[in-house]
Amino acid sequence: MAWARRPCFGREKTLDTLLAFLAAAAAAYMSTNIDGFALLLDFFGDESYRAVEIAVGQLASVAIQLGVSIAITNIGHVAEAPFIGLAGIVPLVAGLRRIAGRRSGGVPQSAPAATLRPRAPQGSVGRLALVVTIATCGAVDNVLVYAGLLAGHGVADLVYASIIFAALTASLCLLAFAAARSRVSVPGLRAVAARIAPFMTTAIGAALLIRFGTFGWIYALA
Repeated sequence: MAWARRPCFGREKTLDTLLAFLAAAAAAYMSTNIDGFALLLDFFGDESYRAVEIAVGQLASVAIQLGVSIAITNIGHVAEAPFIGLAGIVPLVAGLRRIAGRRSGGVPQSAPAATLRPRAPQGSVGRLALVVTIATCGAVDNVLVYAGLLAGHGVADLVYASIIFAALTASLCLLAFAAARSRVSVPGLRAVAARIAPFMTTAIGAALLIRFGTFGWIYALA
C-alpha cells in the first residue's frame, strides 16, 4: 500500500515567516543607512584611512547598534511601551523640514567632506575608534528601528538578522570603496544620498510612532 505524501504546511509557513523576517531586516537596514553610505564615501575618499579600518569600524558600529537593540528588546514590557515611539518625532520632524525646504527652493544642507568629521588620528587604533564613534553617534533611530524589528523574536532570528546586517554592511563598504576609488563623482553620489535621506528619515520616524503604538497613546492622553 503506497502512502501519500502529506504536505508540510507547518514547515512551509515557518519558511515563509523566516523569509518575511529576513526581508524586513534587510529593508530596515537599507532604510536606516542612506546617510551611512554618504559617510562611508567620505571616509573612503580620505587617504588618511585604510580601507580595512573603515570596514572594521563600520562593522563594529553595526554590532554595537544590534547589541543595544537586543538589550532593549530584553527589557520586557518597557520595549513595547508607547513612549519609546516618541523618539520617532525627531527624525519625522527633521525629515519633513528637509523635504519642505527642498520643495520651497532651498538648497539641501550638506556639509563639505572636510567638516563632517575631525582630522584623522595618527594611530590605526585611533582611526578605527573614530570611525566607530562617528558611525554610532548618529544611529539612535537605527537602534530603535532594529529594536522594533527584533522584539518578540527568538535567538535563531537574532542570529539570522546579525548575518544579514553583517553581509549588507560588507556590501555597503565595498560599494562605497569602489565608488570612492573609481571615476564616479563622489559629490554627485553624496548629493543623491542627501536627496533620498529626508524621505527615509521621515519614514523611519513614522514607522517608530506606528510600531510602538504611540499615535494611539497620544490620542488617548488628549
